[in-house]
Amino acid sequence: RLAAPAPSGGGQGGDPAPAAPTYVPANSLRASCALPYIATESELDQWLASLRSAALKEIEKGHRISL
Repeated sequence: RLAAPAPSGGGQGGDPAPAAPTYVPANSLRASCALPYIATESELDQWLASLRSAALKEIEKGHRISL
């Protein structure tokens, strides 16, 4: 037993550890919305939909959004 080297990776069968998640700050999300300002509820809904789309793209990449 002493002549054989210890298995690498702690003897876990060689499965690599999962990669650490990438965090994206919420304030770095950019809504692709052409509105210069928000003055109505419908404009707010339009901007929020655009912001949601930007957040969803990051989530689909496997990123997490830090608040």
